[in-house]
Amino acid sequence: MIINNTKFVMNKRVMNKLMRNVEKKLDLAGNVLTAEVKKNLSGPQTSKKLGKVSGDLQESIKQNNNEIKKGRVKVETDLDYAPAGEFGSLNTPARPFMRPAIKTAKSKIMKLFKNTI
Repeated sequence: MIINNTKFVMNKRVMNKLMRNVEKKLDLAGNVLTAEVKKNLSGPQTSKKLGKVSGDLQESIKQNNNEIKKGRVKVETDLDYAPAGEFGSLNTPARPFMRPAIKTAKSKIMKLFKNTI
């Protein structure tokens, strides 16, 4: 690893400990984001035109833990009508739930990582 043209040697044990710490923080960040998304979906958010009620969408929101090893947090749903709720459609106005959650969770997630490295 080279930082500002200064070589730092990090042994394998230290590197593994750092990676485990980052993975734990990513998992916590995913939990924070998942909770914010679900909070945004509490109450009647989804119209009848979408064919479902918000409880179905709220329950479908999950963190994809397979992404943590890749250094990413992924919160998702497998419901095909979710994009119509988030972005709207021809007949339904947008009722964003994911984007506001990201905005709200950002400061909490930044605090998680503040002293990680």
